[in-house]
Amino acid sequence: MHHATQAQQYDNLNTLQFKYQWIDVTSCINTGYAHVQRADQSMHALNTASQT
Repeated sequence: MHHATQAQQYDNLNTLQFKYQWIDVTSCINTGYAHVQRADQSMHALNTASQT
């Protein structure tokens, strides 16, 4: 019985770790996306400026 609870605790720990990793990954993607959008806007502004 004690062995089972230990395994259960280990499972919970892994699940928590996975959740936090996923949050990290998601925030990284969101940050990267924001940077790409910003760079895209800058490029657009440069293109517009060079056309006029």
